[in-house]
Amino acid sequence: MKKKLLSFFAVIFLFISFSCNNTQNNTSEKENTENTNVTQLSISDFMTLTDKYVNKEISIQGIVGHVCKHSGKRMFIIGQNSEQRVKIVTGKDINSFDISLEGKKVKVQGIVNEQIVDENYLSKWEDEILKENSDNLKIHEGKEGHENSSVDAEKTENLGKIKAFREQLKEKNIDHLSFYSVECNKLEVIEE
Repeated sequence: MKKKLLSFFAVIFLFISFSCNNTQNNTSEKENTENTNVTQLSISDFMTLTDKYVNKEISIQGIVGHVCKHSGKRMFIIGQNSEQRVKIVTGKDINSFDISLEGKKVKVQGIVNEQIVDENYLSKWEDEILKENSDNLKIHEGKEGHENSSVDAEKTENLGKIKAFREQLKEKNIDHLSFYSVECNKLEVIEE
């Protein structure tokens, strides 16, 4: 009887041992599968294959060439070819990018976004600029009632951009332009 009871417990022990070990293996496989959903791209690949990765998570590395000093919500990374740059914007878990990142190598993980610029987009943008009431745009130095000449310059600059986009659409005989960015979820500085 003792031998049967001992054999029974040995079988149960082996069963529990196998189950726990199998669960750990499944967890590791799941983690590996989740990590493989993130595609690593070089900046060159990003520039040529971006449309295939819209709304998908990628990982990309580069040198931070510029961080927006006003808001810190945007930065640009460059690769070996400084002509190629990728726009990185803050994601839900990142409030802003620190200016001290400029010149450092970083690894960014995030979702590829596409901004479509077509005639509808350009018309809305133009309407916003033309409807803006310049009386509401004051110099930030507290001088009430004076228009900020930089506001007029910004309006003129934006209207020029709209005109240039329209010319590109017409010249290329296409109905829209696409601009891509990566919405950053994780940021890692790579020490070399």
